[in-house]
Amino acid sequence: MRTNRKIDDIQHVLYSLILEIISDTAPWTSWAVTKDYPEAEYFEKTAKPFFYLESPTMVSRIYQQGGRGLGQFEMIVGCWDHRDHGGMEEVRIMSSELIELVDNSYRMHTEQFDVTIGTTTYSNTTLKAQGIRVRNITGPFDRSSGETLKEFRQECTLEINF
Repeated sequence: MRTNRKIDDIQHVLYSLILEIISDTAPWTSWAVTKDYPEAEYFEKTAKPFFYLESPTMVSRIYQQGGRGLGQFEMIVGCWDHRDHGGMEEVRIMSSELIELVDNSYRMHTEQFDVTIGTTTYSNTTLKAQGIRVRNITGPFDRSSGETLKEFRQECTLEINF
């Protein structure tokens, strides 16, 4: 991880992890993933429910004597679907699977994936190898719009140490 690009790198590493999981693990294979809350064009082009990963926000720093500070971040991971794929039920399944992934700390931190950070590619790396520890998850919080009954959204917040 690049110390001068922590925000982008944390988001990209977690994006790469979820990308790996959705490539070969049911029911995750039914979903997609994107960085940040997408623009309107993404909604029109996507054929699957998806996760979106917001940029992490530093909320505090822990210092130990003689060492460098450990950053504590929060990052929103949202689940979005529309009526064509199951609506709110599908969003709840996605949120539940995300919570289960974080609750299974061993799997979360040892699942292998490939990621390119800057110009360096890491093959078969893990969150642990990248210095990221997902400590907790809160939510899901319903973010569905009251304007339309065709879109359903929930968000969870990851607590991350780096």
